[in-house]
Amino acid sequence: MSFNQRFFKNENKMLFPNTESNGSTDSAIGQKEIDWTNAVELVKDYQNFLNEHDLSKYLSFSITKDSINKLLNQQQDLDAVKFYLAYSESDKTIQAFAIASKQNTATGGFDDYKIPESNVPPTPINEMPLLENVRPCPHQCGKLNILNKEY
Repeated sequence: MSFNQRFFKNENKMLFPNTESNGSTDSAIGQKEIDWTNAVELVKDYQNFLNEHDLSKYLSFSITKDSINKLLNQQQDLDAVKFYLAYSESDKTIQAFAIASKQNTATGGFDDYKIPESNVPPTPINEMPLLENVRPCPHQCGKLNILNKEY
């Protein structure tokens, strides 16, 4: 089951295919897929947001095929990679890492693989699942294009 997730003023809105606007006045939220014009505008707006808030200029994160395979091969039925975004107060950077997950057929969500609900008592590090680092763009983007150029 696929869905779009967008964030509006600290509120998650999840939309499933054929769902109307879910109460939002945003015209793009009801779309099943994002189009290229919208994608470029959203990236441009995100760049402006980062600049206005004096944050890092990370626009995207890449992960290698080997890293994806390592994550998904931890267990036979893992079927998705989830990216967590994090913020470092000390250097004002947005960072990310990837973990494996499994689609929950009952809810349509993706359950993180082997991550405990709490860390009491602490889970030994050797029992935790793999984390994979991701490469930030623009620092490791490669060739400039309409999504990663500076506006």
